[in-house]
Amino acid sequence: MLPTVPRLALALLLTTGLSAVEVNISASAASVTEGGSVVLTATRSDNVNDLTVLVALTGTPPVGVTLSANAFSFTAGTTTATVNVLTTADTDANGIRQATAQITPGGTVTSATPAVTVGIRDDDVTVRIEAIDVAASEATAPQDGGELQLRIEGAVRTVPVFVQFEIHGTGQFESNNATDDYTLRYRIGSGAEQSISALVGIELINVEVPADENTVTISLVGLSDTTVEGAETCEIRLPTSSLAYTVTDIDRSAIVIADDDNRVMLLSGSPAFESGPDGSITLRFLGVFAGNRVIQVPYTMSGSVANNGTHYTTLNGTATLAANETEITIPINAIADNTVDGHDITFTLLPSQDYILPGIPSVTVPLVDLAGTATIAIAAPADEVVESEISDSLDFTVTIARLPAFAGADVSVPFRLTGTTASVDEYTVGGAGVTWNGSSGVIVVPSGSSTGTIAITPADDAVADGD
Repeated sequence: MLPTVPRLALALLLTTGLSAVEVNISASAASVTEGGSVVLTATRSDNVNDLTVLVALTGTPPVGVTLSANAFSFTAGTTTATVNVLTTADTDANGIRQATAQITPGGTVTSATPAVTVGIRDDDVTVRIEAIDVAASEATAPQDGGELQLRIEGAVRTVPVFVQFEIHGTGQFESNNATDDYTLRYRIGSGAEQSISALVGIELINVEVPADENTVTISLVGLSDTTVEGAETCEIRLPTSSLAYTVTDIDRSAIVIADDDNRVMLLSGSPAFESGPDGSITLRFLGVFAGNRVIQVPYTMSGSVANNGTHYTTLNGTATLAANETEITIPINAIADNTVDGHDITFTLLPSQDYILPGIPSVTVPLVDLAGTATIAIAAPADEVVESEISDSLDFTVTIARLPAFAGADVSVPFRLTGTTASVDEYTVGGAGVTWNGSSGVIVVPSGSSTGTIAITPADDAVADGD
């Protein structure tokens, strides 16, 4: 007969033998692209004995998703065990899929985290962003907006897909709200435009795209104000967190909004003479202009571009507006070479994020050859002219002596006026071959002739001007 064991001692032995073990489950990644795998790790609270904990996919798992084993197997001395979630690649548009793996606590096994969910990303549907018009402006007349397109490609879909995009602004808006700077809309396919509101910080927008549509067009309209801000940017990005599709390499694009509070216009272009004076192009900034920073104005040249640095002093394609200035003069210095060149340079201003251009402004500057020598004298008899005799004029004769290479060429001679009469309202300037811009002029002496006439005709007014 076995000795009798006290009941209290038996209860203590049973309690000791039934110590609970906590086992929790986690995943190495929250999602996996179909065809890949994710490692599930089970962690236990002790490492005393061998332990087997059953694990399974709950409910009806997605097609092509399995586990590499049906249990976590711990050996004595270890605290972790692993099982893989396996996925099979296909060519179908599957939409959003998830799989949940769950252990089976019981007996001495407890769990605070008995299950983990893994998303399976469909790689048979892709989304990319396509830039259509990335240059916008604040200007309201004419309106100049920007446009991007989200393009859905890949397998044929039979169900809608939810496409996500993020809106990233320039950071600090006038009132911490991008609605002061631009408005955004989107349309699915050729459907109606829908507004996007409450643009504060970074916005995440969800768009349900039907199975028979494959594009989402995002349009931006800049809002005009009177603050000189410089360029502002709205960038659209495609996050990679969606399970219904994968994002291609083209996952973001920015629309730059030019500030219309700086406007640039071409005022004039004057010819450059090899013998002097230099030519020039004058640009002026108009509108509300802060003028507190340097602005670069790029331009292109056509015509005598190949002669840059040979027939005229090198031009680098950029004009600089200094801080606190509103006008730029680009000097054009023609180099004398005693050959018949007859070149012109056409300058075209290029757009910038710092200002608005009036169309595509351009101006042509002639490079005038050094063709000989010129003298000027008052035509005989050197009498006076009277205001009331408006048919009378004071004539100046320009006489040229051509270099041999220009014996049969037209010769342009620049001139300006000085004297006690300062106002251009007091006289008109004319004569055959004469052009006058209000401050200087050019007379063209045609081939076959050695002289030309600049005619100054006084204006008849009711003011006692004196001589």
